[in-house]
Amino acid sequence: MKTLKLINMETSVFRKGIKLFITAVLLIILNVSCVSKNGEESGSNSPSHVVIKKAGDGRYHFFVNKEQFDIKGVGGGRDLELLQKSGGNSFRTWGSRNGMQILDEAKKYNLMVAMGLSLRQQLHGFDYNDTSAVAKQFESIKESVEKYKNHPNLLCWVAGNELNLMSGNDQLNPKVYDALKEVVDYIHKTDPN
Repeated sequence: MKTLKLINMETSVFRKGIKLFITAVLLIILNVSCVSKNGEESGSNSPSHVVIKKAGDGRYHFFVNKEQFDIKGVGGGRDLELLQKSGGNSFRTWGSRNGMQILDEAKKYNLMVAMGLSLRQQLHGFDYNDTSAVAKQFESIKESVEKYKNHPNLLCWVAGNELNLMSGNDQLNPKVYDALKEVVDYIHKTDPN
């Protein structure tokens, strides 16, 4: 019976985590470069208005300044020229280190960036009970958001990556989702696009 309760508790925490993660990804879609219908830059350096909404095909899509933006992207974006020549229009990062260089390079090739915001994983030793470490992590993320939020080639923020990964019989500390929520709330307050 104890095993069954433990499995149910882990499943419940996992489900809550997945729901929060999906919600966070959908809610933190923020800035996109101004792109015209033919895919050329509009020349604006201001952030575009981005929404996710249901299109005529019944599916949900990104809309940038009222124009549908279908993502054709890769993870990492090492060869941006090749990505552009191959018909790609976007890529994601797993962190914001060298973020301005990445965004400026993306602009050169008219590509959008889903910018990662690193939230550390418990799997790799981060302790979400350590309020000082969590606060320091949050301050670093706030700096990245402030620094890059108005770049015209920022498509969206990707807060955290696989935060629920654990090894063995370790249990995930649900405080990781409190930290994620704090990041998402901050982005919504700070970056209206």
